Amino acid sequence: MPLSPMQHSGAPDASGMPEGAPSVQRLDAAQALLLARLMAGTVLIADARVLAANTTFAQMFGFADAQTLVGLEIAALFEDEAEYQRFRTETARSFADGETCSITWRARHHDGTAFQVYARGRATALPGGGAAVAWIVDDETDLRRAQEARQDNETYSRMLQESHIAMSIYDPVADCYTDCNEAARKLYGLERREDLVGRNVLSVSAPRQENGMGSAEMLAMGRKRLQSRGEEMPSFEWYHRRPDGELWIAEVHGTPFRYRGRTLIQFTVSDITAVKQTRREVQEMAVFLQAMIDRMPNAVYYKGPDTRFLGCNEAFEQAFGVHRGDLLGKRLDELADMPEPLRSEMQAEDERVVAEATHVRREMRFRFADGRVHQVLYSVSGFRRPDGSPGGLVGVMVDLDALKTAESALGVAQKEQVAMFETAGVGIAFVRDGLIARCNREMDSMFGYAAGELQGQRMGIWYGQGAEQAEAQARLEERIGTPRDSHHDQEFVRKDGARFWGRVTARHIDADT
Repeated sequence: MPLSPMQHSGAPDASGMPEGAPSVQRLDAAQALLLARLMAGTVLIADARVLAANTTFAQMFGFADAQTLVGLEIAALFEDEAEYQRFRTETARSFADGETCSITWRARHHDGTAFQVYARGRATALPGGGAAVAWIVDDETDLRRAQEARQDNETYSRMLQESHIAMSIYDPVADCYTDCNEAARKLYGLERREDLVGRNVLSVSAPRQENGMGSAEMLAMGRKRLQSRGEEMPSFEWYHRRPDGELWIAEVHGTPFRYRGRTLIQFTVSDITAVKQTRREVQEMAVFLQAMIDRMPNAVYYKGPDTRFLGCNEAFEQAFGVHRGDLLGKRLDELADMPEPLRSEMQAEDERVVAEATHVRREMRFRFADGRVHQVLYSVSGFRRPDGSPGGLVGVMVDLDALKTAESALGVAQKEQVAMFETAGVGIAFVRDGLIARCNREMDSMFGYAAGELQGQRMGIWYGQGAEQAEAQARLEERIGTPRDSHHDQEFVRKDGARFWGRVTARHIDADT
């Protein structure tokens, strides 16, 4: 039967017995069973001794079992005599005013260590008319831990729901989501948070992942790998699908944790669809820029803010006989092939150019892979990032020896062309917009003019004067005004008025080409 309040005229004293109450030696069987089943630490005290206690109370005070406590003087449960006397005084006062009492005291563990307990007592009647006090005792350390756990749970729940980061809770045994916050609801494209609860990962996944593998197959592989390794779930990318069919890519991090005897997983999810697209575009642009740089005839290289090589073009590789992979991540002062003190001087200059985002341009001499020393136009420019911090530098080397060789060859070719032009046995003229821009000596002589006299004249001078001149000029312009060669016979007029026939070979030249 349940423990009931004791009906008496006097109050219990510190021994747990009302004044004048008879001593009691045993409990009713039902009361003993109820006492043993209580989860809290429970003890029944009479005559300042333990009449009965449950296992929780015994373990709290460090005893092997509850039976060893029966008959123990309760003074042994207190840190010292002073604490026991305080307990007697305060409980006597409380029971004088009523049938219940609440109190904390410094208790003594069976091993001698002290700890704080909180107890609630009630005067109760025992079989045969006896009286005692039933105490429910809690270790305040356990109470504080429970309170802190509740506070932590409340704090975590509040943080979960208020966080701007999408988070969801997954039960791997039940294979379903058990909770999510508002940010996750929006990210998954759901109308309510409850729409995710009870669903599994595949229900919000795209049919296939980025590598082309089916989501179900890839998920099974991931679970098997996680179980075999027994390690925390790493971050990974996962293709999702919203209810409207829209596909999106998430970076997912899973953190297992224990909750009420179960292992759950907290998923933190970030939408990286735009980031992935930007990365892809950046990679494509990097490939395009590298291809464009490789097509440049001049040696080009570029470095990061730490003056270490980030890349170069094919012309640079060919000029110095190096492979770009061997240069990446190195500074000039780490290149053994470059002699001192040039190596240290150029490294110091690179650091200054990057720090100040300045420009340097001068002629220098470098030994190329062909073993010859080349005169080059050396140009290097530092640049800054959008936030103003040093970004790196870009260097260009123009082989002046090659330019000079090309210029020399061009000069020789031009001289040869001039000689052929002037010594040709036929008259040659360049006509632009109806004016004789240039002609050779044979042309001047053929029309009876001194050397250079025809230059700058309208080509109509070849046909005399008046309407006949205009008609002949129009006929010639019509024949040579198309982009093809023209061959025809034409009557001309010399400076002295004499007429003669000549064979004209004309070629139209497009000014844009």
